[in-house]
Amino acid sequence: MDVQRNTTRAGDEEETSAAIAEAAATSLRFYVAAPSVSAVRRALHRAPGGARVMGRHDRETIACSHTMDAHSFSRHWPVILSRLEKAGLRTTPRPSV
Repeated sequence: MDVQRNTTRAGDEEETSAAIAEAAATSLRFYVAAPSVSAVRRALHRAPGGARVMGRHDRETIACSHTMDAHSFSRHWPVILSRLEKAGLRTTPRPSV
């Protein structure tokens, strides 16, 4: 799958964002490091591709889901990342429980 990488971060974090995108595409879930569920809901309000906030995964991480197939995901993922960044939020790999 061809997913546009987020180039606003330097170094190894670019590889991490690609890994997060791959995991999100296969599991239909992604995780956002955020202070509150409301902050993520505001950032993803009317986001393309059916991105929805599921709730807290743990104290620092919010679980989100999407309903996109691989083609749509590769098109809409940069938009979702952009909306999160504008709100001062970032995606994170799935935390271990």
